[in-house]
Amino acid sequence: MRKLSYAIALALSGTMAVQAQQGDDLIEEVVVTGTYLKGRSQFDSASPITVIDAEDISNIGAVTIDDFTDTLTINTGSQNNPDAFTQNFSTGTTNINLRGLGVGSTLVLLNGRRQVRSGAVTDNGESFVDTASLVPVIAIQRVETLKDGATSLYGTDAVAGVVNFITRSDFRGLEVSTRYQESAADQSDVEIGAIWGTGNESTDFILAFNYLDRDPLTTAERPFASRADVSLFGQPGSFVVPFQPTGPDPVTAAVWGIAFDSNGNGVADFFEGLSPTLPLLADPDCPAVAAQDPNILAPATFPAGACQFDFGLFYNLVPEEERVSVFAELNHEFASGMRFRGEFGYADNSAERGNSPSFPVLALPGIAADNPFNPFGVPVNFVGRVAGAFGEPFNSTHDSETYRFVAELEGTAGEWDWTTALSLSSNEYFLTAPDTLREEFFAALNGGVYNPFGSQYFDQPNDPSVIAGFTDRTRVLAEADQLVFDAVATRDIFEAGGGTAGLAVGIQYRDDELSYDYDANANRDNFLFLVGNPDFTGDRDVFAIFGELGIPLSDTFELNFALRYEDYGDDVDSTDPKLSFIWRPVDNFTLRGSAGTSFRAPSLFQEFGTQTSLQQLVDPLSPGLSFRAVRSFANPNSPLVPEEADIFNLGSSWAITDNFELSLDYWSFDYTDIIIKESAQAILNANPTGPQVIRDPDSGVLLRVETFYTNASSLETDGFDLGMDWDITDSFRISSTTTFVTSYDLADPQAGNIDGAGSRNFNNFGTSVPEIRSNLGFHYASGQHSANAYARFIDSYQDDQNNVGIDSFTTLDLQYGYRTEPLGPFADGIGLSFGVVNATDEEPPGVITNGGYDSKVHDPRGRVYYVNATFGF
Repeated sequence: MRKLSYAIALALSGTMAVQAQQGDDLIEEVVVTGTYLKGRSQFDSASPITVIDAEDISNIGAVTIDDFTDTLTINTGSQNNPDAFTQNFSTGTTNINLRGLGVGSTLVLLNGRRQVRSGAVTDNGESFVDTASLVPVIAIQRVETLKDGATSLYGTDAVAGVVNFITRSDFRGLEVSTRYQESAADQSDVEIGAIWGTGNESTDFILAFNYLDRDPLTTAERPFASRADVSLFGQPGSFVVPFQPTGPDPVTAAVWGIAFDSNGNGVADFFEGLSPTLPLLADPDCPAVAAQDPNILAPATFPAGACQFDFGLFYNLVPEEERVSVFAELNHEFASGMRFRGEFGYADNSAERGNSPSFPVLALPGIAADNPFNPFGVPVNFVGRVAGAFGEPFNSTHDSETYRFVAELEGTAGEWDWTTALSLSSNEYFLTAPDTLREEFFAALNGGVYNPFGSQYFDQPNDPSVIAGFTDRTRVLAEADQLVFDAVATRDIFEAGGGTAGLAVGIQYRDDELSYDYDANANRDNFLFLVGNPDFTGDRDVFAIFGELGIPLSDTFELNFALRYEDYGDDVDSTDPKLSFIWRPVDNFTLRGSAGTSFRAPSLFQEFGTQTSLQQLVDPLSPGLSFRAVRSFANPNSPLVPEEADIFNLGSSWAITDNFELSLDYWSFDYTDIIIKESAQAILNANPTGPQVIRDPDSGVLLRVETFYTNASSLETDGFDLGMDWDITDSFRISSTTTFVTSYDLADPQAGNIDGAGSRNFNNFGTSVPEIRSNLGFHYASGQHSANAYARFIDSYQDDQNNVGIDSFTTLDLQYGYRTEPLGPFADGIGLSFGVVNATDEEPPGVITNGGYDSKVHDPRGRVYYVNATFGF
């Protein structure tokens, strides 16, 4: 009850989210999100819709799309922060995850049309629309979010809902905005945006541009005390020493005999089956190097133990980024009444993410006794990495280029209004990352030309050309293309008890293609840590037919029915109905409800791609060694089928007075056949020498685990959305939204049945789900002045990785704005705003994991100051 009382107090509940049933001046009578029927608006919707307009976006001080989508209480588990440990590939992209159902389960539209998914994928093979490449923020008029399933109208991906970005199509004049922001840790952003529009009674044209230059914030500049970033694989490294050392150091030989050879025969007990303790010795020079480099950690029991490496301070909390986006839109009405709309979009985003100076050498290569650098005098195996001590971050680069073309015609033929559109969109995502080449490294090691020991820092340095000879960057070019043809016709069909019934019918054809082209070393698995992957190409043709019927049965009650059939070929199809109603028994109260089914087709990557990632694993045959490669691909003996969901929503809006409105929605999703990646640890535990476990044929060292993408799981989640909007005076308003997650129950094939509400869900396929998220906004506007304050609350939740709690997180955002009267060429005046995000500089709650915080929930930057100037010509 304490949590509920606190949240209601915070929530008597759309910070910047304006409920669909209010603010008639914001919404035009056009085809809107969630219906194809003509003459409808958000106020007539039987589904819950939230509207955020350009002013709301400005009031919260958003620079990018994810700045405001991250504040939505219904959005949880988005992957918008650079996390090298759970999001290997997707740095520089942003996405939306409504209801925590997965970043691929929310359909993202631009002006009602689909956008290509990014070539980048998550570590689970999920594809998503990259909102960082969608449209310049300055071109957005509003964002409409449909908060229940919409497959019956839009097809695959609309399981959790739809987010539709609407542009400022009829803008006139020139507007230029500039912004500078800086965090308390000295990370800064510079942003410039501009939009120009012209037109007449029949034609509108806009051209928008945005540029963002983002400085990085590293974990070294803002380290979190809770991070757990120490690796057994260091440089100086450690060595598996199976035989009594005969090198020059008698202390090492004596310690080895005591620690690893109880029977005194010169062979380690581990290899005789007498002891599970691995005969691991730290490099003899580990203490000397550790005294000079704090990232090197000598074992307390030196020389027994590992020379460890703290890699956590080399990574990014914010990547270095440069983003350029352009958007153009033309609308023209011909004399015949036919209307044309054309769109062009382009985005070029580049990001760099820091990595440790080198990745671990996971193969545990052998070093001969007569190697000129070997201080042990017996054969040993290397446990370490090529670079560590005194090293600099070795960056990976993530470049994304996106194109979009749309041509749309609208007209009337007899009783029918029709719309037809052709959309073409494409994304190229190019990734490079440094690693050590297997064959070349082994040759240098076995040839005695590379010194892997700590003596390289003192009297036996390595030739830089030797290291360069076995170091290279893995390269992959991912290309995603989408073609969509739509045709929709609507008309009034008969008079019902409360008015005219409407009908919409339509067809859609989609062609999706995805290809991955890796470099030659990756193709032959010649990288020691990243391993590699094969090239692939996949494509899919989809045909759909759909219809929608709206019947006003009385003046107060309307019933809607929608149905869509989608065919993927190869006996894969889906038929999804949705029944909804809206009832207004009195003018100030509305009851709405909907029930239906949705689905998400397997991504092309999950069907055709291969993904190699690194995971922390415990090998039952070699305890204590962790990071290992996991290769995932579709099971050829068990084709993937679409995920399916049963969805229910029941809600109401109550305008208690002309100035005070409440809304409440109950939502429920029953999601089955969820596509997951098999647990590599479960496969290892079940059969450590099974066919999916790949080991070195000579040493038996674990090289990788092969897992399949499979339909295996279910997720049931439900909860409440509470909204409030109160115009206290003409100048002062309070608004709030709160989301309560009452259940998030997962059936995981490895983890079992999980109550995931209020959990980080690290040990299963779910995402982090705090039970309560709430925003409370205070808004003042009078004349040339405005002020906004937002209190944001994220509930505490459980860290199932460490079985400890993660604290709640409350932040305060403040903004003051002033707009001048017209000044010379600035016909619309100059708008100035000054603000601070997280004014009290709250640090994200600590999580004992890589990075030290939950990258899918919290903002790591701390306090952020900003100033924004907008010039209207």
